[in-house]
Amino acid sequence: MYAEIRGEGNVSNQWFRALKNSSGLYELTVKGKRDMENAINAANSGGGDGGGDGGGGGCG
Repeated sequence: MYAEIRGEGNVSNQWFRALKNSSGLYELTVKGKRDMENAINAANSGGGDGGGDGGGGGCG
């Protein structure tokens, strides 16, 4: 099971994969970070929808 973190700014309508760390905080997974970077780059260049997994979020 995994959680998702909602993007900010230009990608605030997208969700990115995250996991709870040992401190109890949620942080982006490697895939989540990569997807967020790609979405931000796409949003800044004005192309596409930015990718991402979509989905409804949730906590694990």
